[in-house]
Amino acid sequence: DTSPSAFSDQARLIVAKAAGCDGYARRMLDHPSQTVRFAAVRSKGLLKAEDARAAFLSADSSRKLKKFLAACPSLPCDREVLEHAWQVFGEKDKERIWQFLVRVEEEELLKHWLREGSEMVEWLEDQDKVPGLPQLAQRFPRFVVSLVQASTIKWKWFWAKDILQTDPNLVLRSALLDGFRQGSGPKRGYDPTSRNQDFTETLAHWGWRRQPELMLEICRELAETGGSGKGKGKGRGKGNRDLIDLARHLMSATSTRHYLTANQKITYLCRIWSLLPDELKSDCRIRSLLPDEHDNGLALEFIKLLPTVKTEREAELKNVIQAFWTIIDQVGRVRRRELLVGPEKKPTLAPCFTTFVDKLPPEQAVEQFFRILQEYEAPQETYKYLQSKVCKSDNGRHDELMQKVFRRYLEKEGVSPEQTATMFQVLLGDAKSQDVIQTTFNLLLDHFGDLTEPRLFQSVVQRIGILEKQSREQKNEEPRIPQATLQIPTEWVQLVTLPKDVVPHIDFLLLVLHSGLEEKAILKAMIAKYGRCFFWETLAHVLATASEKNQDKLWTTNKAKPDLTALADVDVKSVSRVLAQSRPTLAKAQSQETFSKYFTNVGEAKKEGQRQ
Repeated sequence: DTSPSAFSDQARLIVAKAAGCDGYARRMLDHPSQTVRFAAVRSKGLLKAEDARAAFLSADSSRKLKKFLAACPSLPCDREVLEHAWQVFGEKDKERIWQFLVRVEEEELLKHWLREGSEMVEWLEDQDKVPGLPQLAQRFPRFVVSLVQASTIKWKWFWAKDILQTDPNLVLRSALLDGFRQGSGPKRGYDPTSRNQDFTETLAHWGWRRQPELMLEICRELAETGGSGKGKGKGRGKGNRDLIDLARHLMSATSTRHYLTANQKITYLCRIWSLLPDELKSDCRIRSLLPDEHDNGLALEFIKLLPTVKTEREAELKNVIQAFWTIIDQVGRVRRRELLVGPEKKPTLAPCFTTFVDKLPPEQAVEQFFRILQEYEAPQETYKYLQSKVCKSDNGRHDELMQKVFRRYLEKEGVSPEQTATMFQVLLGDAKSQDVIQTTFNLLLDHFGDLTEPRLFQSVVQRIGILEKQSREQKNEEPRIPQATLQIPTEWVQLVTLPKDVVPHIDFLLLVLHSGLEEKAILKAMIAKYGRCFFWETLAHVLATASEKNQDKLWTTNKAKPDLTALADVDVKSVSRVLAQSRPTLAKAQSQETFSKYFTNVGEAKKEGQRQ
């Protein structure tokens, strides 16, 4: 190989290739140098097809030369060549036989060699990676897919995508409709060591992005047949599970090539839902279809697939809401009620409702809740979920929506005072706006006929006092809590009833609170000096004593004006700063269950007040 003649003959091959001398390599096939023979066989265009065929079939050619010719691009692979190759290499080198098969130009010849039960088929079934499939897939796509259907080979994305470009219907129907899904998708990212993506998911993403109408046709056939396909594992309900999986793949498609907008996804999702049989839409027992899920129904599964729209994207938000009601409108009258507010005999917080409102901005969530209330009355748990989950915020920006929900709850029939107090406690613990708490407590007082329970009143005052401090002392990185804009509710002081043996300074503080906000009133002077916190901390200090000895009583508004003559000679301008140096500390708020029980007799108390 290192002889001068070998180098010169290789140089001649290079020059002949550049000059386009077809057939020049024929004279080099019997060259003593193996390197020259290899270059003569592998140089494209230097060996004619008939010369390559004749050399391969010749009994004078060595086995080594025939190995070279097996990879020669000019060698035609007809029946005689394949039979001779099998005689030379078949028993011990089936991989080399495969090199001949991938260059076959006749489909019938390829089918003959890869017929069921043949030795080459058995060899293929044991191979994980088979070279040459992209070329075969381009020439004989249907035959290659038939090999997949016969479980001879598995799908590989690197050659399946070539068939998808020319005949997408063939691959999509075979994999998604007939159920032949064994295979692997492309690598995740650019790391060669990473795992391959799921083939079915990758194929479904490709189909939804490039052939959406074909995918919808496949969904329609799956819904009609219920899973009676050719693939393995097909059984009753299998087609419906496949259809749900296709819907999931639709909503999870994120590729930037031929991408789907959110509105397009919603439209296709609604069309998939419309394909389901009516009895399946209204059936809540879907464990046979979705073993990993609870018995919440297919409607919940489709509602979960709707995108979350937390920003003001009007078109997308409108389509999400419309899609939800499209799903709800097709489940039947009884099932509709269960999905929105729970069963009629035992209303409860419906998972479909919570899943839906969690996908919307709070304003639209409350709006849709009121739309539901036009048809059915919701249970207390639903109101509570709206207040504590949907409308709750770190800076009180949705507190007015929270108050709107509570106001509607006050109109609910059959609600006990204890339940109403519990709902108010939820608002009290979640709201950040002093104005909202103040106006909501006034609503509660009007609802109860100016009756309140001391511990509840005390918790309201404590909460507002804490928020007043936080609104003025918060740091830059903390959410901004809104400051109070309403006038201090001095009329609340009329609710306080002190025991007869109260200590004098508590009685004096109550008189100060009763003095009001007039120009020369001592209360106004103290607020001007120390801020609104003076009113709330002083009232909390008074209530700590008053409520301790009146736990089991209900307070009502005392419209009789107290005797303020003791404050007549107080010089407002010379008030000491003692209160500013040692302000009364706020007592810890009582638990929600502590005071709710006292409202059990509020109805009788209201009737008694009316008789008087």
